[in-house]
Amino acid sequence: MGQGNRLTREEIKQDQFIELVLKSYDFLLKNLKIIIIAIVVVVIGFFGFTTYHQQKNKQRAEASFALVKAFEKYQEAEQSSFDPEKVDESKEQLQAVATDFQSISEQYSGTSFADTSRYNYAKVLYYQGDYAGARTHFKSVIETHRQENGILALSAQKAIGDCYTQEGKYQDAIDAYQKSENHHLPPDIPATVRDLVLANAKFSQALCHEKLGQPDKALPLYKDLVDLFNENLEKAIQDKSLELIPDLKTLSSEILPSADVQEAHRLETEGQNYDALTAYAEAVHRYKVDKEIHGGLNKELRERIHSVETKVSDFLKSLREARRYDAEGRRNSALSFYEQAVGLTFAPSPNLYRKALIYRDKLEIAQK
Repeated sequence: MGQGNRLTREEIKQDQFIELVLKSYDFLLKNLKIIIIAIVVVVIGFFGFTTYHQQKNKQRAEASFALVKAFEKYQEAEQSSFDPEKVDESKEQLQAVATDFQSISEQYSGTSFADTSRYNYAKVLYYQGDYAGARTHFKSVIETHRQENGILALSAQKAIGDCYTQEGKYQDAIDAYQKSENHHLPPDIPATVRDLVLANAKFSQALCHEKLGQPDKALPLYKDLVDLFNENLEKAIQDKSLELIPDLKTLSSEILPSADVQEAHRLETEGQNYDALTAYAEAVHRYKVDKEIHGGLNKELRERIHSVETKVSDFLKSLREARRYDAEGRRNSALSFYEQAVGLTFAPSPNLYRKALIYRDKLEIAQK
């Protein structure tokens, strides 16, 4: 081919592009029906997916609203039950709310709201004295609950024991309470929530042993609850101390020689957080007093020390008062100050702990 007839690079690219377009057009013509069907499927799928989720969200909203309204009715019925003149009205209200809970559980079957409604329907039956019916529905919660409602299933297992207790079937109740201990919960359920339910189940189990004339089996359960409270209280004290250490530690590292906090460091390393916190606090306080006496504490540092010390001293003061009342046997006062110091959110609850102490002491005295 002569030089004059040679194709330039641009012309070659244009020819290749045209050829590609023609081939693509030919492919489209031959497969147009298939392509259209595929596009339609994708579009329908997209809108179907969107519609499905919209319907789900709408369903959840409706179920949530219905459940809230049912709980409001339940509270009204509960309040009426405390008024002697409204006992009959309370019964009617309970029956109405039972119908609401049952309707929600059926209408929104397969949702978490259905589990909650079914559980509360069983509770209403329990309060109405229909223990056999309540047991049936508590069992249904256990058998059909969604994974995220594991705590409802655990509570239902404990409630089955309560039903047997009300019927005077104490051995059946004990068996039901013991099953609670082996109940599987998903890992995202906080251990504290599980422990609170199990602590109540253990206390109820101990009461049933007493009803059966088995104080030797009840006493260890009461002791377990008292020991559990004390163990969790000590853990809460150590955790709170660990939470307060960093600010004190940072401050002391800036104003004190390492020798002055050597003991505090050692205690912290050994995991003795409360003792470490106390040691840091005492070292900083000594420094502050010394500087105040010799006029070497500027306003900014004084305010910073005061801010850190206030949080720590409030905790330590409440804890000292709690332990003093505890040593004097004034448990209610002690618990009040423990609440101020660490917050008593662990198992068993303060009220259950008090009961366990009373029943433990009663049985121990009886054995002497």
